[in-house]
Amino acid sequence: MLPSLMFKLQSYFPKALLQLVALAVASLSFAGGAVAQSEAQSEGQSEAQSDRSVLDTQSNTGIYAAAALGRSSEQVDVGSAAHAAPYELKGNALGLQLAAGYRPLPAWSAEFGYLRLGRTSSGHSDATIDGLMLSALGYLPTPLLNLYGRMGLFDARTYGAYGGPDVPHPVPIHHHDTNLAFGVGLTTNFGHNLNVRLESQGFQVTHAKNTSLFTIAFVWSFL
Repeated sequence: MLPSLMFKLQSYFPKALLQLVALAVASLSFAGGAVAQSEAQSEGQSEAQSDRSVLDTQSNTGIYAAAALGRSSEQVDVGSAAHAAPYELKGNALGLQLAAGYRPLPAWSAEFGYLRLGRTSSGHSDATIDGLMLSALGYLPTPLLNLYGRMGLFDARTYGAYGGPDVPHPVPIHHHDTNLAFGVGLTTNFGHNLNVRLESQGFQVTHAKNTSLFTIAFVWSFL
């Protein structure tokens, strides 16, 4: 079961990002042990300093907004979407994500936003995927860097045209469905209003496969 899960993750997330996450987990585990040992040796310091721990990230809770740009990957079967012979479009495009969220506790947040994976085309065929996404994010809260995972629902819209060799004129396509979305990322946690995060996301979309988005985002917290 574990090899199958790892294969699915590698199909959605770049290998380099998975290695980065593994390194981050190892580093955070080491840092957590070091912080605990350091706190045990500093009993004579002030109460504010002794209370500092890897879970002390209260300054990053509350309402926040995020804006992200990145690179998407799409493989859309516009032929099947037009009820014709399979005809796939494959490519990369500029992706966009705008979101607002609420983080009541350091360990999790809820987020709602708009996401556009961009447009891919070939010949007289093209396809664009966008939609709204509602998701929950779970964090490994540490003082300077948070590793997080995302799970949500992506209300996707796929539209464009199919202009394959078996049709005299391009056939418009338009599909709307709701499927799963998931992601993994790293975000800074400097205690300021502004932070930065890197994230790789994967999406299940009807008539499409290997749909993913890698972004860099600026996050503004309304402290």
